[in-house]
Amino acid sequence: MVEIKKEIIIENAKQHISEGKYDVALDMLLPILNIEDLAVSFEYAKILYFLKKHNEAIELLKKLNNKYPNDNNVLDILSKSYKETGRIEEFVNLLEKSLNETNIEFCLELANEYYLEKNYETSAKFYNRYLNSKKDALPVASKLVQIYNFIGQRNKAIEISSEYLEHIEVKGNKFLSNLFLNELEIAQEKTILQSNPRIMLVALTNRCNLKCPMCATREESNCWDISEDFKEYIIKNLPNLELITWQGGEVFLYKGFENLFLEASKNKYLKQIIITNGLLLNEHWVKLLIKASYLDLTISIDSIEKNAYETIRLGAKFEVLLANLKYLKLVRQENKSNITLTMRITISDENVYSLEQMVDFAIEYRFDIIVLSPLDIEQHSFTKYNYFNKSKEELMKLKELKIKVLEKSRKNNIKIIDTLPDINPILDSFDIGNENIDETNANMADENNTCCQKDEIKIHEEVEPLKMPLCLRPWRQIATTVHGKIRPECLCLKNVDLAYQCEDFSSIWNSENMQEYRRKLINFDQAWCCKECINNIVSDEHKKFVCV
Repeated sequence: MVEIKKEIIIENAKQHISEGKYDVALDMLLPILNIEDLAVSFEYAKILYFLKKHNEAIELLKKLNNKYPNDNNVLDILSKSYKETGRIEEFVNLLEKSLNETNIEFCLELANEYYLEKNYETSAKFYNRYLNSKKDALPVASKLVQIYNFIGQRNKAIEISSEYLEHIEVKGNKFLSNLFLNELEIAQEKTILQSNPRIMLVALTNRCNLKCPMCATREESNCWDISEDFKEYIIKNLPNLELITWQGGEVFLYKGFENLFLEASKNKYLKQIIITNGLLLNEHWVKLLIKASYLDLTISIDSIEKNAYETIRLGAKFEVLLANLKYLKLVRQENKSNITLTMRITISDENVYSLEQMVDFAIEYRFDIIVLSPLDIEQHSFTKYNYFNKSKEELMKLKELKIKVLEKSRKNNIKIIDTLPDINPILDSFDIGNENIDETNANMADENNTCCQKDEIKIHEEVEPLKMPLCLRPWRQIATTVHGKIRPECLCLKNVDLAYQCEDFSSIWNSENMQEYRRKLINFDQAWCCKECINNIVSDEHKKFVCV
């Protein structure tokens, strides 16, 4: 009779849980809560988790895990509680301790966590273990082969690529066939490729509605758009692509963009990134964009103070930006859109101290990602962003600010992509009693732009020999610049271009210059590489992965 009554209570509690009445369910279960009773205790702990009472949930779940170590439901909620509260070490330890053949999905969770922590060798071990149990997990296989090429384990990359090129699903899929063939050719150090580009960075036009001081098109007087021939070249390659970035100028001023966007949207593996100032996001475009299945809409916003914003974004109206963001937020919520919204901030001395307020702005308008990139030119009274003209006190203040920004973002589930120079080596370079960094360093930084900020610090350090070329973009990407030139990446080959917009695009991918660039990189010759890549201002992940 007691057991029947207990079952009724549990079923009633579950009903209340399904209706979101968590407090009612807790009150029902509390009188019969007993650690010896797994069913009751687990339901109680699950409610605490739903209520985000993570500490209480974790304490109860830890006791249950000790008593019932093989219960996967307990492991699942406990691991989620650890992860959502930032207790990553406990999360990893729990999954490693509990890993067995009955819960192989935990292996994938561990691999993903180590990958996020940039512990690629360990992540590869867990991805490989998972793949041994689930051979048909093609997304895992494609990620693993990229990791092997990233860490220089060519033989393993060749082995996996060759195996999956024979997989029945890969053979019948143009995108996957191209992906594994491309990774195989990278591992084999091919310079003439049978595979096609997997990434495109397309400057559609140099037309813009603004004259921002940091933009490469700010002094352009002649307007141009991509040619019809190059447009056809893009469309032809869409089925092979994993990532395409659309930029300008301003993308929404290019008349053919809607057709290109819709064509790209037909390819289920293809992620699109649109970089825009957001001022032309009218009702038509918003309703079109929120239907996309794999889109990152990146909006450049450098200040949330009207005067500063309109000074940096010359020609902009802050009220228009706010109206567009409000409408975008509303439509995303109404349609439960899964597009990613990114705020790109160009950091200068004029806006760096408002970063915390900009995170609040990002929270209000439901941004998912914030990108921090340094201003690297002197223009229109704006100061390029470096640390060599700052006192130790100023640097400490900036460091503390950055910690606050990162913490607030994490708590609100906003990812930060930080491409700012590292403050710590600069702080370490201060001698006791010095108020400013040596003037020579500052002058060198001015001469060589931002790239020497890291180079100067690393000059006496031991450098680990490269296992792989500095960059893999020439094996994966075609990019167009705002001047109509074609390169592997917009900063590559500053004195050597692959082609111009009027040339035969079918020959670009294996042109003599592209072959030579690949040969140079294979031989660790960085003569054609930009300083930003050589000095690691551009991350290894950007240089060697397709999507991070």
